[in-house]
Amino acid sequence: MEFYHRDHEIYGAEVVLKNQQISPGNDHVCEITLSVYGEVLMVHRTADNYIQAARDVLEELSLKVDEFLQRQKEPPDQIISTVRV
Repeated sequence: MEFYHRDHEIYGAEVVLKNQQISPGNDHVCEITLSVYGEVLMVHRTADNYIQAARDVLEELSLKVDEFLQRQKEPPDQIISTVRV
């Protein structure tokens, strides 16, 4: 909800929590995929528990959303005109 309040163009989120048994410790995985108009933001983190993994993901995702919103405010790099003179 926090992300939706920052930008109403966010229309979907997928959260995946899983336990991977690759090595002892850091085996809890949290992955969030956020669908924003025209772009998909995905962050994946591992930790000793789901709470820490989710906090790490939300912190990184918050930075990515801020970057996305900043890019949306910037003018385009190149403007092409199709007006004939």
